[in-house]
Amino acid sequence: MTKEDYDQIEDYDFNLKEDQLEIIRKLIVSRVKTEYDDCGRKRLKCVLELCINQNEREIEELFQMSSPCDDIVDKKGFINNIYKELFEPL
Repeated sequence: MTKEDYDQIEDYDFNLKEDQLEIIRKLIVSRVKTEYDDCGRKRLKCVLELCINQNEREIEELFQMSSPCDDIVDKKGFINNIYKELFEPL
């Protein structure tokens, strides 16, 4: 995450669903739509599906690699929100 990215989200609460959705839309959805081709989006979808099917301990290990996400209480819910924003039709 760049400093500019962090500056965009520093006032958000990762544990509030509305804030999570804003973070996801600002930093993840916009990039996936502009920087990923169809193959990349399919791979990302597979990775998110694998994460959704993991147990909480394994998800906790995954999130240890990302410091802004350390404070997220419901990490599986956060991954689900990413998946929904990217791959479920409105």
